[in-house]
Amino acid sequence: MPTKRDKLRNEYRPAFTRNFSKYTIDRYVIIDNDLMDDAAKDTFIKEVNERLWYAIQETNMLLDDRLLPFVVVRRVDFVDNRLRIVVNDYDSQRNLINYTEAETLNLDDVSHIINFKPLSPQRRIIISDRFIPGNAKMLIDEHEQVSAAVDIFLDIAMFNSISFLEKLSIEEKRKFNETKFSFYEKRKLKTFYTVDKQHPPHYFSFAFYAREDATHIDFYRYVWIWREFISQYFKNERIENALPEDALQDYYVDKGNLDKCYFDRKFWESQDKGAKLLLRINRGPHTNERREIISDYFGIETFSVGAVKLVPLNEYYMPFVNTQMRELYISAFKIIV
Repeated sequence: MPTKRDKLRNEYRPAFTRNFSKYTIDRYVIIDNDLMDDAAKDTFIKEVNERLWYAIQETNMLLDDRLLPFVVVRRVDFVDNRLRIVVNDYDSQRNLINYTEAETLNLDDVSHIINFKPLSPQRRIIISDRFIPGNAKMLIDEHEQVSAAVDIFLDIAMFNSISFLEKLSIEEKRKFNETKFSFYEKRKLKTFYTVDKQHPPHYFSFAFYAREDATHIDFYRYVWIWREFISQYFKNERIENALPEDALQDYYVDKGNLDKCYFDRKFWESQDKGAKLLLRINRGPHTNERREIISDYFGIETFSVGAVKLVPLNEYYMPFVNTQMRELYISAFKIIV
């Protein structure tokens, strides 16, 4: 019987690299029952995840110095310090502690919480209120809540890809969010959302700046603004990554099907430094022509599921390779050597 992992790896999605990666972190959302029934909540969370994973994948392919984790957004019966978004009615006066899911939540352990308030046709970010004591409140059209959630969780993925930021204390992480907002103001950045200057928030996602419309983010601008920010405030810090053999062991779905050499330090020491894609033939296409072309690309005489090839990160953008990955004939896992 197919396992949950088998279902994930064979599911067609824009974020096809998610199928083969176990490098994930969980974050939580509370959605008020007055806004959605359980089916609508599940649909909302699924759409956030699919669009978020694509955004993380595309950002990942532009970074040669680190690996972004896939953020898995969940709505659950109980939340801890990984709660990030509370969605409730514009007129709601429910306190955060009135939600059963958050009864035992200690806000001292939470770096930031954003409160979504559906309000058409608004797209505004302001300071939070006394009911949901977080870092910001977003008054936002209900049709753009998924986009706003993606922006917030994408920034979380980027933050967690930078090793020296993960080591910050909760208080330092809160200060970090305020510093990002100060950077936005000093650089006079434009955003997809209107920031209330009279009641400014204590949070800013750089994805707010890079978002072009409700469905598109300029990933080049997004990576650029993060680099600008880090180079200004953390120019003496160095990003550390897991060793390739450790990353494969911990996060690669098909680690059990790899040759032992990929878990040997000496093998990786012999490779050129930089970001790579470990490509593997995942399944066979229906036509012999496609099989022959894939075999030629992998440098093998006979088509064989399981053949492996290590390539530079930018081969992700080769039309033929990208098509095979999208159709799941080839799997890809990013590695920093």
